[in-house]
Amino acid sequence: MNKKNLFSMYYFPEKSSQHTMKDLINKGKEEVTNILWQENPEIKELLSNSGDIEETRKAFLNYLKKQESKLCSNDSETPESQVPSSRKRVARDSIRIARNFIQAENEQLSNFSALKKLIQLARDTNHTEEVTKGFLTEFIYLFRSIKGCPTILDSGITDDKEQNSLEEYIRQRTKELNLYSNTIDTYTQRYRTGYEEEIISKRESLRQKILEYFNAGEAEWNDYQWHIEHIIEDRKTLSQLVKLEKDEEEGLKAAEEYDIPVQVTPYYVSLFNSEGRCEWDRAIRAQVIPSSYYCQKVYENQQKGGDMDFMGEKWTSPVETI
Repeated sequence: MNKKNLFSMYYFPEKSSQHTMKDLINKGKEEVTNILWQENPEIKELLSNSGDIEETRKAFLNYLKKQESKLCSNDSETPESQVPSSRKRVARDSIRIARNFIQAENEQLSNFSALKKLIQLARDTNHTEEVTKGFLTEFIYLFRSIKGCPTILDSGITDDKEQNSLEEYIRQRTKELNLYSNTIDTYTQRYRTGYEEEIISKRESLRQKILEYFNAGEAEWNDYQWHIEHIIEDRKTLSQLVKLEKDEEEGLKAAEEYDIPVQVTPYYVSLFNSEGRCEWDRAIRAQVIPSSYYCQKVYENQQKGGDMDFMGEKWTSPVETI
């Protein structure tokens, strides 16, 4: 069997990879559960036979580590080596997501164990009613991507398609993407934007307050170097510009205690709601104000000498410090 056939057999299973979201929605939960295990029988076997939840967690992490190693391997005889680089990137991202959802600390934070539910499903079909079809579908696509065959990149096209088939696929794919785009627009319109007059007014008022605080004017505000020179690094200064919530105060105190840097430019502070956290600035604040739990975990990890590069950015660094 040549490499191309080996790749096609391994990464384009005739049945499982043909299930679209529309197909899955119209199926019953038991059938969707069976499809889940068809996507990655190795994971089902692991979940079924690995002992208690902690043993299973370790076994799952080892499986993910091995799968990542296979995708990074230079062994040209393995199916994983034939995966295109674009799919390898998606597979690595999916492996990272899988690691996150099975971490015990994340289960404690969310008060929910997806791993426990998967173990129950793998060992006893009577637990199907305890999960939603959306839960099952999410893991179908995740298990598929871990293998290196994400649905959005497959879409039924292989290298030996005729040119006219490819053109037809492109037309159909364009229609699909337009539909996705319209759906996304419908949902995003539910959220407020920075172009609304009320929000513009609030941000302008806060901007003036910031300029007065630093005794600066329009020329300084429009100079990026001024913003860099006046980065806000302490809780006291930030609290004088905007109202901080109790948990934000605690997070900033923890950052000071554990010597974890917090840096916010004046412009970014102007995006806050000055009267306190609200629905439309919640995510903005979360980008720069750490939680006390996060600070504690960073400190503990530093004490243990752990790797803080959780996004694997050092592997894509063109030069040192970048």
